[in-house]
Amino acid sequence: MESSKPSISMTPSSILQSAYQVCKAVQGVSARVEFQSIFNDITFSKEDAPGRPSPDDRSTLGYGGRRQACQLLGFLLVEQERERLLNDPLPKFVPPFKDEERTLFREAHEQILAFNRLCVRDVVARLPNTDVSLNPYSRMLTLHPHTTSFSPDAGPLPFDALREAAEVFRAHPALQTILQQSWTSPFPASNVPPAKDIAMGVYKLEEELRQAGAFQMPADLQKEFETEPVQSPVRWLHRHVIALANVRASLRVFNQMIYQALRTDRLPVLNSDNIIEVPRNTSHMVGHGLEVHYQPDDKIDILIEWGDIVLMKQLSDEPSSSFAQDLLCEVAVPSFHFSNEWGTTGQLKMRVLDDHLCPYGNLYEHF
Repeated sequence: MESSKPSISMTPSSILQSAYQVCKAVQGVSARVEFQSIFNDITFSKEDAPGRPSPDDRSTLGYGGRRQACQLLGFLLVEQERERLLNDPLPKFVPPFKDEERTLFREAHEQILAFNRLCVRDVVARLPNTDVSLNPYSRMLTLHPHTTSFSPDAGPLPFDALREAAEVFRAHPALQTILQQSWTSPFPASNVPPAKDIAMGVYKLEEELRQAGAFQMPADLQKEFETEPVQSPVRWLHRHVIALANVRASLRVFNQMIYQALRTDRLPVLNSDNIIEVPRNTSHMVGHGLEVHYQPDDKIDILIEWGDIVLMKQLSDEPSSSFAQDLLCEVAVPSFHFSNEWGTTGQLKMRVLDDHLCPYGNLYEHF
């Protein structure tokens, strides 16, 4: 996404910079034309007459896939569950992919999974019980197995670029913390939690963060931070879970940026021309939260979804301002509003991402 590259100060090998390099490579692959054709076909509804959908209309597949908020996997899962959805109490008809479309989406998703595994391979080799926690798709349904073998190098995405990015990602400070803590565990080797239990701890933390929202720290974590000694087993365990959640979040954002690079030529952009107001701007022990109200234009439309990555351009020349540089953000809560004064306006609650593409960087640093 070269045209939306922020001016954030970055080291040459930052995860953020490597993500932009991968996105640029993704936008150069020949298969992207096919992806965009499919996205267009499953996004926009078709009618034979007003109020009468065309037999070729596949917008329910697109809508259902986007609602899963897990990139290409969402569309594959919705199609896979077509029969069940049709037999629901409120039946939903989901048209299928064509065979070649399904293969294209499936192979690209398999490449992203392979990239994720490369990113965390050192930790998983040392601590096999972290493999579930470090898979950002682990809470989703599982796709039916491939009927044929598949090599990531043979897929539609530029896997050489992904392989190089994985080398950069392995320097993620949270990955280093997980490895370092493995040598100082307060728990006996005979009592190592299974992968499922560790994953449940990570899921619980993610849910607490989601419920607390972008503007505050979960109450239980705040209490623990204030009462538990830094070297206590409880703090050690939560430091481990928080580090896992940080890596998982960074991978989720990286995967989302790849997905958005397949769909569009640039990230949605918030700037001084379309921002109406920023009613909330809060830094706390989890991260940095923003609420932005904007007028849709050619840089950003109203159809922003949960998990989308948005670039907020520099708004101030004052060095001490929170807006003295471009900010890359993950959308936590999107909504829209209509008023007589402004017409339809978008409202986004967002988490600012750090150089490791993590929305929870402050939490990791404090624990």
